[in-house]
Amino acid sequence: PRGFFPQHTTLPVLVTAHAKRPPIDALISTIGSAVAMSRGTYSSLVEPLPSWPPLPRPQHLPRPLVVMAQAIATGVQITDKSKAEWDRAIALMQRFDAEKGIVDIQASITHLRLVPGCTGKVGAVGYCLGGKLAFLAAARTDSDASVGYYGVGIQNLLGEAKSIHRPLMLHIAAKDSYTPPDAQKKIHAALDGNPLLTLYDYPEMDHAFAREGGEHYDKACADLANSRTNTFFRQHLG
Repeated sequence: PRGFFPQHTTLPVLVTAHAKRPPIDALISTIGSAVAMSRGTYSSLVEPLPSWPPLPRPQHLPRPLVVMAQAIATGVQITDKSKAEWDRAIALMQRFDAEKGIVDIQASITHLRLVPGCTGKVGAVGYCLGGKLAFLAAARTDSDASVGYYGVGIQNLLGEAKSIHRPLMLHIAAKDSYTPPDAQKKIHAALDGNPLLTLYDYPEMDHAFAREGGEHYDKACADLANSRTNTFFRQHLG
């Protein structure tokens, strides 16, 4: 989302506390293109790219930290200001293979645990499609804690909930056209009883309310959601 990594289209952002030395600003796992990722391959697994513009450190995540952003496509800049950009974003998303993407996410988590100086605990946070992948990461990877913002399609994956054994937080926008009320009811009915899951509803919010600079951005609710994410990761990542 804009304000997190504003110049790159990213999928789940993986974070880990840094115990022994100054934090690394960013480790970026580049995937090259949506087509390459749909084949389950990385163009480079975890490779610092010092030539890229500096990435702002997320203010709502624990410090010090290491951040790794997984890209669905490189060199793509999309806003939510026009139908053409929305159409392009949807087209990229439809070319993405979530099954293979989760395998890549686990590989990234495994690598990040071994980065010198890190505590070994890793969390995942994602938005939109990344929110769906954060949900799947909680079910299919060994992420220590996961957070999804307005994840799309979770209502079709609720059978995965039985495999969630580590903490998961979901931020749900009540007026999200991509997750309508009936879908939200299904999500709550399936997940509310699980003590590892925390669901927050934002009654007046639309999709991408935490995307700084976006059409639906709401600073008050974004700040509230981000503070909850911060507390959650501090609790489970240290």
